[in-house]
Amino acid sequence: HLPPRMRERVWRQVAEGGVRVVAGARSALFLPFRELGLIVVDEEHDPAYKQEDRVFYNARDMAVVRGHIGGFP
Repeated sequence: HLPPRMRERVWRQVAEGGVRVVAGARSALFLPFRELGLIVVDEEHDPAYKQEDRVFYNARDMAVVRGHIGGFP
């Protein structure tokens, strides 16, 4: 887990195009990439891919949605 300030810094760098590649947990799906070209979901069967507190979502399903939004085939 990154401290809040580092998270904000990474978010800003991605938004500005300064960071083009991120290896991260499911929260990385929500980074504001300008041109998202690839999403790799590893170990999708792991229960950690399912968020069950506050906002409910499945990271694998969210990756598919992000790919669709990004125009992936």
